[in-house]
Amino acid sequence: MAKKMRSILIWVIVILVVFFVGFSVKRSAPVKSAPVPPKLADAPARVYGAVEPLGGAVYVAAQVPRSVARIAAREGDTVRAGQTLAVLESSVEEAKVNAAFDRATAAEKAYAISREAYDRAAGLFAAKGISEQEFRQALLKAGLDSANYGAAMADAELARAQLEQLTLKAPVDGIVYKLDLRLGQTLAAGDDSKITIGSPRQQARMFVESFWLGRLKMGDSYKVVNSETGRELGTGRVASLSPYVGGRTVRTDDANERFDAEYQVVVLELDTAGLPLGLNVIAEIPAPAK
Repeated sequence: MAKKMRSILIWVIVILVVFFVGFSVKRSAPVKSAPVPPKLADAPARVYGAVEPLGGAVYVAAQVPRSVARIAAREGDTVRAGQTLAVLESSVEEAKVNAAFDRATAAEKAYAISREAYDRAAGLFAAKGISEQEFRQALLKAGLDSANYGAAMADAELARAQLEQLTLKAPVDGIVYKLDLRLGQTLAAGDDSKITIGSPRQQARMFVESFWLGRLKMGDSYKVVNSETGRELGTGRVASLSPYVGGRTVRTDDANERFDAEYQVVVLELDTAGLPLGLNVIAEIPAPAK
């Protein structure tokens, strides 16, 4: 009996010691609080975008499919609005113009003759030298020849306008960023991927995710870097903020990039020039001061 009581006492002492040690450890351990997620509004922002000419690029396309007969400009050239960039093959259109103006010339001569005849008939009719029917016939002939001449001139001008479409001209002042043409190459109608013109000054069209709205302010300047190499390219000043949010149109190499989010378009006017169009860049927006 005494032996059994000693065993029970030992077990009670062991349990009390274990409980005391566990309680002491728990009391001495630091209290861990739940992690607080960082506030994105207070964190630095990295905004992605792409380089383009200031005011946007202007693309030149052929209106009809034709081969390239002459190239009149090169990439990097400064051009004026209306300056010829390239001429497409136009032998058919030139023949149509010549034929149309030949017809217009013939119609003009015919009208001159009928007009002279009408003037003579008008004088004779006033002097009662011819009948009213003869006078009206002269009037009708002059009217028909006048209408034919007008129609012939309209056809000739249309043929000339169609010929002029085969001369690709700069629509604005600027520099030729891209002129990817070769002699004899056939251009598809509406293909605007071959010729690009724009201002020598440049901008970056950036896309600001919705949770960073309001971080960029008009007139503020930010550092701009190459998104692939991290090389600093200069600074960009906020020139415009779109009044709407929408989908993203520029892809980057960021693995965490989201295309299901809404973005605001922000244009940064760059203080540098000569960057390749379409170059992906990052604007580094520091955390707001506290």
